Amino acid sequence: MGKLALAGRAAIALAGLLTLGCGVIHIVIIVTDSENWCPGSSLPPNYDTNTIECIGPSLAWSTAGNTDSVRSNLNQDWRLMMFSLQPSIVVDIWTPTVLGIFTLAGFFTKGLRINTIAQSWLAATLWLIVCMLWGQFAYAGNFGIVSGFITSVICCITLACHFLEPDEAPSKDFSGYVGY
Repeated sequence: MGKLALAGRAAIALAGLLTLGCGVIHIVIIVTDSENWCPGSSLPPNYDTNTIECIGPSLAWSTAGNTDSVRSNLNQDWRLMMFSLQPSIVVDIWTPTVLGIFTLAGFFTKGLRINTIAQSWLAATLWLIVCMLWGQFAYAGNFGIVSGFITSVICCITLACHFLEPDEAPSKDFSGYVGY
């Protein structure tokens, strides 16, 4: 195994961790910084806000003790934001996390590998460009920007592997090392 190929695999792992980090930071930002969390903007009309207690920053609990506490949808904003199945919301929230998981698992465990993106260094480079543009730069503030620039350097490494280590694959099966 060539040293450049080993460096390329390590760089892909770093890019996957950076993308996953962008996803985790993005989710934390959504959960902690939303203006509509507890007590929420989805309160029923004339609902007494004095009968609401917050469970953390995002969930509301009614202490009214009447039928309004059962019927009211106090956590609608939270549910619609975090657990919606609307494609535009799901894609916006979960893209960097999913891209990071696919990068880490797909290049390093045979059972989860997406062969199309892990079959050659050129395919790996194109995959990392997708991760950089749609999973890093637009998410997690400055961390996402720094991650995107680091991944652009990693793309140069994987592209060099394409020309200098064409017989080496960008993926390596490490499942035997982790008990699979």
